[in-house]
Amino acid sequence: MADTQNNLEQEVESIILAGFSQSQQEPQDVTAVPQDETASAQTGDEEGKRVIHVDKYSLPGGDTLYRLPSGEGILVPGDTTIDNPLDANSVESVAPLDQDDPLPENRQQEETPQEQELELAPPGKRKQVKRSYILVPLLLLFILVVGAGSYWYLLPLTASATVTITPKARSLHTNTTFTIAASPEAGQVQGRPLEASSFTKSKTVPATGRAHDDATRATGVITFYNADSSQSYTIPAGVTFTTQSGATIVTDNAVTVQAAILPEVGSTITNAHVIQAGSAGNIPPRAIYTRCCGSQFLTATNTTPFSGGQDARTYSFIQTSDIQNAANDLLSSLTPQATVQLTKQARTGEQLVTPLCSPHIQESAEPGTESADVTVSVTQQCTSVAYMLDSLQQVATSTLAHMVTLTHFEEVGTTQVTVNGSTYANHMATLKVSLSSVWLYHFTQARLTQLAHLIAGESQQQAKATLERGDGIASVSIHIQRLDFKDLLPTNPHHITMQLFYLVS
Repeated sequence: MADTQNNLEQEVESIILAGFSQSQQEPQDVTAVPQDETASAQTGDEEGKRVIHVDKYSLPGGDTLYRLPSGEGILVPGDTTIDNPLDANSVESVAPLDQDDPLPENRQQEETPQEQELELAPPGKRKQVKRSYILVPLLLLFILVVGAGSYWYLLPLTASATVTITPKARSLHTNTTFTIAASPEAGQVQGRPLEASSFTKSKTVPATGRAHDDATRATGVITFYNADSSQSYTIPAGVTFTTQSGATIVTDNAVTVQAAILPEVGSTITNAHVIQAGSAGNIPPRAIYTRCCGSQFLTATNTTPFSGGQDARTYSFIQTSDIQNAANDLLSSLTPQATVQLTKQARTGEQLVTPLCSPHIQESAEPGTESADVTVSVTQQCTSVAYMLDSLQQVATSTLAHMVTLTHFEEVGTTQVTVNGSTYANHMATLKVSLSSVWLYHFTQARLTQLAHLIAGESQQQAKATLERGDGIASVSIHIQRLDFKDLLPTNPHHITMQLFYLVS
């Protein structure tokens, strides 16, 4: 039995050595393959290559154990100082694990996790794992180079900036007067006269004047007649007479009555008055007819009535204020009616000048007249002119534009027109107005493009200082969009957006 084993070992050893000798004569890779690749090894034999599947185990003490696929082990003793041809031409491979042939426990403890992964990995994937150690650094280096190139060359190309410019503003203001005309000339507003409107109203108001008269005595003339032809008579003043109504009349002057020249009698007159004050002294003619003065030839009479006698009284009379107050009350209602009538004549887009109204007042009695009341009648007639608002706006804008001395400025919005007053007199209507407007510095597209070239590549602070030194710029706001977070505007002016911000109050 022992002889048979030794013979078998020698035979295997000779076969192995012969195989290695042939491989040294024809250099080629000898690969130990697992048992499941026996079919591939047989194909290689057909091509003239011999592959022997051997499992190699290194044992303590320097001995080596080779195991054939049949499962028989061959111990090849060797000196560790002498190179074994089997060792020189062998390639390690990982034998498939078998549940019936586990590794020793001390072997499992000595292997690291990486060695376990290598031993458990199929032989065809072992070379791929080794190559990955080189590919990973190369991939990282490639990413680093691409990132650096993007940061320095590609990211700046994607940078953009938005520059907002607030232009300078100027406010203009003036006061002026415009004339309204049906056929306007330069500086005049288009207008047209309206048909006059007239309304009449009356009212009676009490007289507010108050007065008091004391009682007065009546006066008249007494005539004396002398029928004596032989002599004349002298009648002293103060001769009294009494009427049937009880009025006492007293002569005021002494008179002489000439003698009669028959057939005419002598006569003379004298002033007299009634002693009692009042209307009772107003005696009618011949209320006195009597002999007087102690002579049968003298006769006294009043050929005319006495007058002027008045009783004491308090009465009312018309004052000027009575008429004026009544007229004002009437005008307060008449003027709005006349104005409304004029407004109805206005067309769309027209505005009325303050109407010119001419009142005509008529009263039943003049001021100072004794009366308990007075009747006042008022006629209000109003005329006006309508002017076109569009024409006013055009004239105002043109007037203000001729006053502008600023260059490169343009008006923003419309001219503000405020009508402070209007007058219509002597067939001429005028408007007193206030004009105001806002003018901004005008930036052309060519100017904005020039500014974009001027600040390209500058820092935000430098670009802002550069722009604020320019004409017509009140303030500047810059917003930069960069992925590399640099405070620099794009070097390409086409990536700089210039926009205007109008701040008008």
